[in-house]
Amino acid sequence: MNDIESFLSELIQQKSLSGDEKLALDFVASFLRANDFLVSEMPVSGNTYNIYCQVGTPEICFTTHLDVVPAPDEMFFTKIDGDKIIGRGACDAKGQVAAMIFAALGLKSKGLKDFSLLFVVGEETDGIGAKTAAHDLKNANLKYVVNGEPTECKLISAHKGGVTFDIQTSGKSVHSGYPERGVDANASLIEIASELQKIDFGFDEVLGRATVNLGRIEAGVASNVISSSGFISGVVRTVTDNAQVIEKISEVVRGRASLNIIGDAPKVVMKTLPGFETDVVSYCTDIPFLQPIAPEFLLYGPGSIFNAHTDHEYILISELNRAVDDYQKIYKTLMS
Repeated sequence: MNDIESFLSELIQQKSLSGDEKLALDFVASFLRANDFLVSEMPVSGNTYNIYCQVGTPEICFTTHLDVVPAPDEMFFTKIDGDKIIGRGACDAKGQVAAMIFAALGLKSKGLKDFSLLFVVGEETDGIGAKTAAHDLKNANLKYVVNGEPTECKLISAHKGGVTFDIQTSGKSVHSGYPERGVDANASLIEIASELQKIDFGFDEVLGRATVNLGRIEAGVASNVISSSGFISGVVRTVTDNAQVIEKISEVVRGRASLNIIGDAPKVVMKTLPGFETDVVSYCTDIPFLQPIAPEFLLYGPGSIFNAHTDHEYILISELNRAVDDYQKIYKTLMS
């Protein structure tokens, strides 16, 4: 294995679920310090922090996240299979961390400067790391932010927004033989879920149609008990104004359940560069939260979103090495 393969293999094994990223943070911070980067640890919450390091007076910031989604335990033990590095976070987004760091090492070895690295926490949940960084770096005078996500080594020109929500229904629990004596929270939950799935949340000629996913539904305790409560957690991948989307959800829920808007991130249009293949994506990133720190954003990274969040997550070593070169190419193009 070469250095970047070894680094990523070890980083994958530093388990870093959202809100509990300290092992990975400490590993990355130690590696950067060992390679003569000046590292700032910016507190976020609990024992978590963002990592920020500057080379010169930064005009460009390369950033991605260190948290990962849950996985079976074996996904936190790295496997190498030919051109594949397999493990949780390999392509989302520890592969981006590795490529950015090794690109930075290459730039620094050539005497190139005026860039920074930012690695944040909490991207997979509430974006708390990016929101904190936006406050901490709002006066950093950056010109560009290059965000890393699995884009198949393409520059992304636009991505959908997201409205994440929780819905809670309430009822009265009784024996199911006498439903007239209770209030069925499940009945309301089923009606609301059905109506949400039928809503037209909008269309955009570039990003396509908005989609809704009711990713988590919990209700009831047994088949012979009228349910006293029900719960839905969902997300709309938005392509229009988020306020309109929230109002449509509110109209369905109003008077029947309680609604809590967890996340509200708008769609984003980003900068592209000559010489790169481009695309659009349906997922959301930290970019909406980071917008206070720079006027222009780019989105690029190795790996495929179709492997992210799966139990076979992997990244190609060839893509990883290509990304190192491409991040340097992006730097040189922006600084020219």
